[in-house]
Amino acid sequence: MEASEEILLNSLANSGVPIPAGVSSVHDLTPPTLFYVCSQALRLIDGPHHASSFPASLPEDSTPDRVKICTDLASAFNNLGFNPDLSFHKNQELLRKPMVAKYSELQHADEERGLLEAALEMVLDDQHPLEFYIEQLNNQMEAKKQKLKELETEWDAKEKALQEEKRNLEQSLIGLYPEAAGKLTERREIVLETESILSEIKRREEELSKLSSDLEKQPKLAPRRSYIERINEITKNSRKQDNDIQRILRDTRELQLESNTIQERLNRTYAIVNETIFREAKKDPVARQAYRLLTNIHESFEQIAENILATDRSRRDAADYEAKLAIITARSLNMDKLQADLAAIRKENDLLEQCLHNL
Repeated sequence: MEASEEILLNSLANSGVPIPAGVSSVHDLTPPTLFYVCSQALRLIDGPHHASSFPASLPEDSTPDRVKICTDLASAFNNLGFNPDLSFHKNQELLRKPMVAKYSELQHADEERGLLEAALEMVLDDQHPLEFYIEQLNNQMEAKKQKLKELETEWDAKEKALQEEKRNLEQSLIGLYPEAAGKLTERREIVLETESILSEIKRREEELSKLSSDLEKQPKLAPRRSYIERINEITKNSRKQDNDIQRILRDTRELQLESNTIQERLNRTYAIVNETIFREAKKDPVARQAYRLLTNIHESFEQIAENILATDRSRRDAADYEAKLAIITARSLNMDKLQADLAAIRKENDLLEQCLHNL
């Protein structure tokens, strides 16, 4: 190692780079002497461009100036084609990350120390029994639970108000834009279909989890082809349902955006028309008649919207009944299949018991 360091210093000296006095090895280099050697080497390599760019020594009274000069020196070497990772000063971002990590560790240690001190105080406290501190903790837990209940109540009230506002806006939208009623109905159907599919997926996942748990509890036997095919079928159907859900969610977002656009246009149009006709109605009998007609039209469209919503509810109820009927019909078929599987399993168990008795 010492021989290589001596060769390095001799090579620098032979190249024309002056070595400061007292430097006989790399270990003798200090930050100022290292900067001096690098600056002289840069002047020797690229003198015309950096003859006067860098001083011969680092400033002693300004740390920011020292950092800037070292950074500029590293950039100059990088521009000559050297390793871009070359740096004479640590990056500020690299310093910030460990500092934040150390601060988090320190904060966690302070919290842990506080808990340990509180626990030690409880243990060494002769004036209060342990039940006293347990009661305090229970009271704090009850206060937290009560706070959570209050927040839940507040959220329920806000959610109810938002739902009511949403219904009013939809009714107004249907009143002024009858063509939006079909899109709203379609969106509701998509939402219901999405909820139904999500519920079915959840049921299938629970069924798959239960079957997997039951399979793990069963004796380790050779895998049966029918079970593998059934699991593959369930997995395939789940993937297909996932794709359908993604498509439905995408269509729902598009319909929601379109509905919001129509609703904003409706609100602006109705506000402008209402304000204009009402202003003219104060001084023009024809405008008063037009304002009454506008009010009647608005009420008529509201009635039509209510009828459309009632029809939509009836259709949804009919669809629900049809779905329940289909489930009941399919359930009877599944029962036959389950009975056949149960008979096969019982037969297999009898054979296994007979083999055990023979052994």
